[in-house]
Amino acid sequence: MIVRFLLICEEASDGVLVHHIQRFLIQHGATKAEGITFHSGTALTNKVREGLEGLSVLPDLLFVHRDADHRRNTSVASAEKRYAEIKDAVQSVNYGNPYVGIFPVYMTEAKENLGNGERMYHNEGSNLGAP
Repeated sequence: MIVRFLLICEEASDGVLVHHIQRFLIQHGATKAEGITFHSGTALTNKVREGLEGLSVLPDLLFVHRDADHRRNTSVASAEKRYAEIKDAVQSVNYGNPYVGIFPVYMTEAKENLGNGERMYHNEGSNLGAP
């Protein structure tokens, strides 16, 4: 089973999570995992809406990454707030497929320069119809 996913990123450097998500999905039954990222805009609901509207095919899974407030607040209350933001954003755009909120309790992300700062999507070989 091929799983196609979209990762909504807080910033472009969060795109490095695509490879981790791909490995996770394959370890849990996918024969192949194809993912792209979207990181344009500031308001989470707008990011989710614009990320999904820019695709010709809806992804099987939607991952939404959010950083902790002020990069240091990793309390349970902060995590619950971020997950609530993710849930509200996804529900507001009527996305009917499963979604996963990603909230790093500790900074676990590696930074990667994606190159073109103008690029909104980073395509990892997906057939979702992104530029």
